[in-house]
Amino acid sequence: MKVISLPIFFCGSGTTCAVAEKLGRKWIGSDLGKFAIHTTRKRMIGVQREIKQSGKDYRAFEILNLGKYERQHYIGVNMNLREKDRLRQLQQKEKIISK
Repeated sequence: MKVISLPIFFCGSGTTCAVAEKLGRKWIGSDLGKFAIHTTRKRMIGVQREIKQSGKDYRAFEILNLGKYERQHYIGVNMNLREKDRLRQLQQKEKIISK
């Protein structure tokens, strides 16, 4: 059975996305962290450059932002609070989630 597309739900630094691209696979990468998205984006630009320099065809990729993606946003921390209060609220929410 041939894989048509590869979902990568936590792309991290983009290693799996990069390998999938180099192997000519279709892929979708996602992550909740800004740093992971930024790192993966930079890595994929490098992969495209490598493929282009080798004379092969390469595909464009697209970055989509579907909303706020840092953990404090999706667990409901009020980002308008002062930093000390925001950290306190984040710690309270983390205790509730970890139960």
